[in-house]
Amino acid sequence: MKSRLAFLFIALLTIVQGAWAQEPIQYIDRTWDDYHVCVKEEVKYVENYVDVSTLPAGVTALPDGFCVVRGNVYRANGLRAGYNSHLILC
Repeated sequence: MKSRLAFLFIALLTIVQGAWAQEPIQYIDRTWDDYHVCVKEEVKYVENYVDVSTLPAGVTALPDGFCVVRGNVYRANGLRAGYNSHLILC
């Protein structure tokens, strides 16, 4: 009986984690290379981010970290991005 409950718990935990998991977002990180006097591009992936379209209407400031914008996002009061907010436009 205990092994059956343990198996059920593990199965449910796997399902819940899969439901909350976000798909990784690919983005291009561009930086300036002073030595070669050119722009360097590197493809990166981010898994932990906030989808801006899911933020409640009363939120006016983006959280620190990566924020993903998909499609059109309209906010009557606008959104402020802090120094540590990184926007990825999709």
